Amino acid sequence: MSIRAKFILFANLVVWSTGLGLIVSTSFIYRTSLNDSFSQARETEMVKWQAICSSSLAEKVPGFIPVYAQMLAMQPGVTGAYFLGHGQTEPAGSPIPATTDAIILSREVLVADKQVGQAVLGFSKAYQAKLVNQMLLIAFIKVLVVTVLLAAATILGGGLFADRIGRRLLVLRAAAVQIEEGNFAVRIPPSTDELSFFTEYFNRVAERLATLDQRKDDFIASVSHDLRSPLQCITGYTRFVMDGVSGPVTEKQQKQLAIVLKSAAQLGSLVNTILDISKLEAEKLTLNLKPADIKLIATDVHNMLAVLAAKYQLSLLLDVPDGLPQAKIDAEQIQRVMTNLVTNALTLTPSGGSVTLRAAQDGPSTLRISVADTGPGIPADKIRSMFTKFFQVEETKKDARKRGTGLGLTICKLLVEAHGGRIWVESEWQKGATFIFTVPTV
Repeated sequence: MSIRAKFILFANLVVWSTGLGLIVSTSFIYRTSLNDSFSQARETEMVKWQAICSSSLAEKVPGFIPVYAQMLAMQPGVTGAYFLGHGQTEPAGSPIPATTDAIILSREVLVADKQVGQAVLGFSKAYQAKLVNQMLLIAFIKVLVVTVLLAAATILGGGLFADRIGRRLLVLRAAAVQIEEGNFAVRIPPSTDELSFFTEYFNRVAERLATLDQRKDDFIASVSHDLRSPLQCITGYTRFVMDGVSGPVTEKQQKQLAIVLKSAAQLGSLVNTILDISKLEAEKLTLNLKPADIKLIATDVHNMLAVLAAKYQLSLLLDVPDGLPQAKIDAEQIQRVMTNLVTNALTLTPSGGSVTLRAAQDGPSTLRISVADTGPGIPADKIRSMFTKFFQVEETKKDARKRGTGLGLTICKLLVEAHGGRIWVESEWQKGATFIFTVPTV
């Protein structure tokens, strides 16, 4: 669940819990308050009825008592009203039905400080309960409306706030991914919010990593450049000895010198790769861009590596249709990319598997070249690091037929991007991998 969803969910839980608490408290507190209000209203009506009876008798107009009683009985919630004088058997007014629904109040009526009878007033319990429930319902609806409005405001405001934080975290995440992929030049724009500390700290770490990476590259490039002369001497003098310039060489010595020469060639290839990477990163490697036939290049790579595939008991397949437009590329460097990708696939694919080199048109001005294998594939968390210098998938090292340096894919990426194309990998662990890159057409 995203941070935005969690924040909104939590805020809404608070709002709805508060609303529920208000409804429950209203049910108890407001109901008690309403009952008290109705009790006071009954007392007020009782006092009025008592006063009417007292004044009517004092002014000797007892006929007004039943008239007013009838008027009282017509009011909502009043079940009846009457006056019963001392010694009288018939009340004056509206009798109260003998039901359990009634709330009956009675007060002594005084005339000239003398008790002359009782004023009685009846109220309906059901009517009062109905009014209380109606008023509680109105209160509940108001609380519910306020809660819904607060929830909506929370979703809107909280969503905007969470989005703001989420966007900042996404920037941090994207920058961290860039760092993981070896782009130490990435920086996060400064901010004035609570995340400013992380932003500044991240930028300082990135600056430090960039400095260390540059020093490492400078050191490797310097050492690689300085290795060229000794390697040339080793190769040159080894050939002299093998050719018998310095005297006769036995067959055993020839084999040993061949091993030395092969090792020197491998080291020289590694040195050249490191120097090419340095030039590509510094944009100092000059590409010889010319129209070239991709099918011809792919066929050469297939024919060159078919022997290696047979040695590993693999099927090396070529799937390139006729009629593809020519690509505007440095043919030697793109052949180098294809060779690296196919060699890697052959190295990692178990015997009995297959590697397929494909090419097809991808849009009006782009060709798409891919190398698919039936090897172990790449774990999902390692895919984004595949083109980082010196990176190797630990899970596949033990199954590889030979150990690499972790530079082959890096130089492939730099060469493809130098042509204006892009390169990526699609893979599932234990389901093979497909490396894909694009190049522009003429």
